[in-house]
Amino acid sequence: MSIERARQFRQLVTEAARQLKCKPSSELARHVGTLRLARQTLAERLIAGRDVDPNSLLRIDEALRQYMPTGEPAGVHLTIQVAKLCAKCGAQLDVEPPPIAEERPSPAPSLNVVPLKQPQRTIDNGAP
Repeated sequence: MSIERARQFRQLVTEAARQLKCKPSSELARHVGTLRLARQTLAERLIAGRDVDPNSLLRIDEALRQYMPTGEPAGVHLTIQVAKLCAKCGAQLDVEPPPIAEERPSPAPSLNVVPLKQPQRTIDNGAP
């Protein structure tokens, strides 16, 4: 076994141990790591164009499925709690908060205000 292949095997065993929640030294993790390495080797040979029996890949996949945890969809649990929060700081309050003063619109301009004329802009004083 080459050094690269041994490193790859150790990595696959470590991943299997993490997924199966056991020690990497356990027989189960080593067995699943071996199956994964065999599957990876067969897949590489198939991609390279070598003659590989596809049934071998299917048998390895079936064996791996027995060991790997099923990916059940995560359930959603929603709890709604009615709470009164302060509008300013977001703290939870035990009593009804006082009403917040609404912003008033700015007053209409006085009728006795005359708008000033804007000087005409030229290229010398900032016109585009």
